[in-house]
Amino acid sequence: MISRDDVGTPFKVCEAIMEAPKPPKIVVIGAGSAIFGLSSLATILRSPRLRGSELVHEPNLELMAQLAEVMNREWGAEMRINAYTERTKALPGADFVIVTVQVGQREAVWRLDWEIPLKYGLRQPYAENSGPGAFAHTARNMPLILDIAKDMERYCPKALFMNFTNPLIRLTWGVQRYSSVPMVGLCHQLE
Repeated sequence: MISRDDVGTPFKVCEAIMEAPKPPKIVVIGAGSAIFGLSSLATILRSPRLRGSELVHEPNLELMAQLAEVMNREWGAEMRINAYTERTKALPGADFVIVTVQVGQREAVWRLDWEIPLKYGLRQPYAENSGPGAFAHTARNMPLILDIAKDMERYCPKALFMNFTNPLIRLTWGVQRYSSVPMVGLCHQLE
């Protein structure tokens, strides 16, 4: 394994983990939705390079763990699937931590992020990643994201934090500034 000082990019961390003699342990925090959760699981389970890995799913939804078991069996991924509702039980020994969380009910908070600035004359067609709506979105999600990073420092300090939570750039910057875990921000809409 390489240290944080040796990391030129998070991709070097990925390469070192993938070259390890054992299959990686992948922890997914969030992604309990029927749309993003299913596509995330499918991407992981269909990867030939991840065959035989351990997949730990942390959302508080038993259904997602059951679906992961079905996909695992049907696609022959040979993964060990575990589900926890407490991330401190899921994180020890993790190599990758994929984070896709949302504080608040998605439609309700998105509406507020758009309507409150509009009330003061600022029209934002999409307020999740820029403008005052994104500031509110950041303020809601940053405490949880930093808590996850702090737990990673304690339980899996060399694991790569892979952030899919918006506002992507602001949250990724926050973890890089206030945590020692290696991190990369990824957009799930770009393939």
